[in-house]
Order: sequence, then C-alpha cells, then structure tokens
Amino acid sequence: MKNTGEIILGVGLFILGGFIGTSTPINNNSNAENNIKMEITNVNNMNIIDINSCDIESLLKLRGVGKSEALKIIENRPYENKFSLVEKGIMDLKTLENNKDLIKAGDS
Repeated sequence: MKNTGEIILGVGLFILGGFIGTSTPINNNSNAENNIKMEITNVNNMNIIDINSCDIESLLKLRGVGKSEALKIIENRPYENKFSLVEKGIMDLKTLENNKDLIKAGDS
C-alpha cells in the first residue's frame, strides 16, 4: 500500500503534467530502481579506463577515487590485472568492486 506522501506526490505530478501539456502521470516506481537505471546508463556511456596508461583526470571519474588514490595508481604502474590494485594495497576491495566494469589493465 502506498503511503500518503507518495499518493499526494503522484496526484501533484499528475496535475502538474496537465499544466505542461501532458496528462500522463509520471511513473514514480522507486528511487532505487531509478538509481540502478542511471548507473547502467553511466557505465554504458563511460569508456573503459586502462589503469596502466590513463591520465589522472580519467582516474578521478571512478567512484571512490580521489586525487591521492589516483596518484597512487599512477605511481605504482604497471599492473598485471585490475585486481593488482588490491594486491598492491592501492585500492580497497569495495572500491574495486564499484569500478570493476570501468577499468582494465592492458589487455586483461
């Protein structure tokens, strides 16, 4: 059962939709579902980063990677594979998991 806030929001958005030229209510499934769709879009639009050759700006686009982490990645090259980041103590496992589909090391 939807809570009162969701119902009021839905009605408000339906009414607002009529004022902007559409009578179709906005589908407000859940924030989690919308975030997942956004994450998939972000992954699909981002090029895979080669940690052995990319610049610092590319590394800074990764989730959980700040300037100091990016510099550590660059200073400790080369990497045999992306899991070497954890093995060398450059990145924690959670950060690697959050970025595993966005990075590679050479051809691996």
